[in-house]
Amino acid sequence: MSTKSSSSSRSKLSRFIPSNFCHYPVVCGLLGTTRIKYGSDFWMGTDFVVLRELIGAHEDRSIWLCGTPIRKDSFLLGDPACDRIVFVPPPFEAVYEEPPIRLRTRYLLEVGTRAATLSRKDILVLVLVGHGERDGVFIIGDDNQECKLRKPELEECVRGTKGTIWLINTACHSREWESPHWFLLPATEADQEVQSIAVSGSDKVRRGFFVNALLAEYANEFNLTAPCPASVDEHGHRGQQRPHDFGPDKSVRPSCSSPKRSLHDVCEWHNHWRDHIGRVYTSANVCFRPCPVSKPNSIPFRSLEFQTAALHRFQCIPPSTPGDETSYSSVNVKSVGLSLAHSSMQPTSKLSPEDEMQLTSLAQDLLWFRPIQTATETETIIRCCRVLRGDGAGNPLSEAERCSLFSELKSRKRCQEFAVAIAKNLGWGDIIDKLGRPNGEQARLSVMLGLQRKAEANGCLVNVLIRREHSIRPYMGAAGWLARIWEAAGHPSIASPDWELAVGQSLHQLGPSNSF
Repeated sequence: MSTKSSSSSRSKLSRFIPSNFCHYPVVCGLLGTTRIKYGSDFWMGTDFVVLRELIGAHEDRSIWLCGTPIRKDSFLLGDPACDRIVFVPPPFEAVYEEPPIRLRTRYLLEVGTRAATLSRKDILVLVLVGHGERDGVFIIGDDNQECKLRKPELEECVRGTKGTIWLINTACHSREWESPHWFLLPATEADQEVQSIAVSGSDKVRRGFFVNALLAEYANEFNLTAPCPASVDEHGHRGQQRPHDFGPDKSVRPSCSSPKRSLHDVCEWHNHWRDHIGRVYTSANVCFRPCPVSKPNSIPFRSLEFQTAALHRFQCIPPSTPGDETSYSSVNVKSVGLSLAHSSMQPTSKLSPEDEMQLTSLAQDLLWFRPIQTATETETIIRCCRVLRGDGAGNPLSEAERCSLFSELKSRKRCQEFAVAIAKNLGWGDIIDKLGRPNGEQARLSVMLGLQRKAEANGCLVNVLIRREHSIRPYMGAAGWLARIWEAAGHPSIASPDWELAVGQSLHQLGPSNSF
């Protein structure tokens, strides 16, 4: 917190409200993205719905603003490898289909109006669901028409309020929104992008890891176990999902734990839960600010012991088939995933001398142009180091580990060549010559999720290049490279037939998946 904050602000933020309060909070929620109307970002609508269910707001005094309708079907939350919770809420959102600048103004007015009427016992919860940038910027709208909401604007709206304010921000870089004016529940640290829930074959389950973890932790505080996938072993194999207490056929009654955890303990619980399910969601840390170590948390969610909060009785649908869990592509060329991920990419039992030479070469290439050492890449970097130099204690990789790494590196190379072929078939060969290929200096750059989303919105469906490796983490380097090539090409809009033609031609040019 800033040392310049007033003593009154500090005293206001030091108050904690018991978890069993009966005073419903007032909510001003904003779903910033309008890409839902184009068929993307539907997962953000799910986050919006789930947070509304958790908070249990004072409906008459609250507002949930959207710039576009969010209703297409039921909302599903959860990893494809476990039961997904089904949300079918009654209409609660206020759809404001106006230019983004007007939606921004409307939201600020709503926040200011409610903040001015708060009493000292009132709680105002501000909810921001959408895309974010560094320096405390929240995006409203889409790539064709967007505006930006900044932290100082929101601070000005709540300045001088008598109540307690919480800000829940699910966007990238959301810790940038730290302020003496509110408690902050950010989805990521200031330098991190949001974590994804894997996409299922139904295309209904994506993103929202922070909200998924928040729901699971809060259920756990009421001695309920939320659906969660089993852990993943070192070979990438996931076991059966763990038992849980959700579903209309379950008879477990919620009972609040006592004493409640501190916010610091809540963070630790989230991160432990994240790590336990197999290093699938390890790149972002959950962090609440301010975060007293010893005091019990006062997150303004309604008690699950209330009859009106029967979250655990919602319908659940079973896990997707294993084939669905790795379906990242939204393009209609069904052979892409098969060509990139089938038999020749699977680990073998022992490498031939030729394979060993190629493994050494691929490991050298990766370390020479070492990618950013995030949690996504750290394990692969360490294993490549061990191939070349051991682990410092004379323990080389086992045969199984060498086979798995070889398969992973070959798969990366194939994805990179596939990306190059697509770019050339779209007529961007000169840009490749200018920027470089994906396995050179470009490999050192960030995967740039925000840029990938912009490319996708314009028909450059780079997600066709994202695939889950044997190290569990999805490899996104080729997708990030193609998004940068698209940006350098001038952000063109690509018609679906042109994209599918380029993908089909590229697959033909690559040949069989054992070509490497």
